[in-house]
Amino acid sequence: MKNIEIKKVQVEDAGFIHQLINNKFILDKLNEIETTLDVWVDAINIWESDLDEENYLIYINSKPIGWIGINGLVSETKHPFIKIITLLPKYHNQGIGKYVIKKILNNLKLREYKFVSLYTDCSNKLAQSCYKSCGFEVIKKTRQRMGNGLVIERYKMELVL
Repeated sequence: MKNIEIKKVQVEDAGFIHQLINNKFILDKLNEIETTLDVWVDAINIWESDLDEENYLIYINSKPIGWIGINGLVSETKHPFIKIITLLPKYHNQGIGKYVIKKILNNLKLREYKFVSLYTDCSNKLAQSCYKSCGFEVIKKTRQRMGNGLVIERYKMELVL
């Protein structure tokens, strides 16, 4: 995994995030709807001054292949959430997601965060397997209305750092 880099998202990365999130496979997995480039430019501009949130692009051989976002960083309980991690489909099942999550978890632990949580669709066995291999455990099942309007059963998963 020596060719993998994780870099803070910049406004010039909006085009890649737009392309990534509008990938049909990813849209379907995330139960979201297509977005415009302007949405991502605006979001990144907001993220740049939001202390509660950090967003990173994942690179392999200097080429962007994915995105990971964390929020809840300024909570009194020191309990952040991984709000998203997604890779271009051709990079799935290669251990990259696990590698990136482990790096992010180590960084959060060094910053004295106590827990990390995330949500994943109950049907997304691939993601659950990755999260479990990183030490996350299912702590509850919930239902959530997604961006595409569907109500989906989801697991809340948590890891004690």
